[in-house]
Amino acid sequence: MKNITRNIFVVSAVCALAISQAAVGWRQTVSGRIGADSVVTRDYTLSAGDYVIYLEGTNAYSDLDIFVYDGYGNLCGKDELIDNEPLVEFSLDRGGRGHVEIVNNGVSQRYTGYIRQVD
Repeated sequence: MKNITRNIFVVSAVCALAISQAAVGWRQTVSGRIGADSVVTRDYTLSAGDYVIYLEGTNAYSDLDIFVYDGYGNLCGKDELIDNEPLVEFSLDRGGRGHVEIVNNGVSQRYTGYIRQVD
């Protein structure tokens, strides 16, 4: 469990990670719970390359957004569409640490998805 504070929201997120090797390349599964009108930050360490991150929320009355940042704090990609299935394609010129902000605009819900390196 990890407590993340942003603005006035304190979010407790339980995040399960599993790493698998798929024929199309590296893939990391992501799942967790996010509170109503809240933000969860997930750190990552990735190699240089092209990636896609996809999430799917469980509540049709919510809107999930994703913001991907590199280790320098630069925005690499985002999805702000009004839907509960954000998809972001992004590239990293060099590997390293960074973070993903998952924003929930709506009621509390669970989410599942993945980060995948594309060939």
